[in-house]
Amino acid sequence: MGKKGDRFSDDKIIDIMQNGAANTGTKSYGADAAVTINHKEATDTLLSNRAFIIAETTAYIADQYPSLTYDVASCEKRYWLFS
Repeated sequence: MGKKGDRFSDDKIIDIMQNGAANTGTKSYGADAAVTINHKEATDTLLSNRAFIIAETTAYIADQYPSLTYDVASCEKRYWLFS
């Protein structure tokens, strides 16, 4: 897990698990001077493809680990919260 001060520190993950998605905070991208237009475009591309990435991740897990049983909907929801 992340260390204190990381974007996804243990404390933040525990807070979200205990108090719900409303505690994820506001996401902001591209506000720092060190971020280039390429970073912004990459972020926009990843964000606009979140549903596809989540679906592909789920399909990969099903293909590679066919005997694995888990709550797909719950995991996909968690992927969405942390992406």
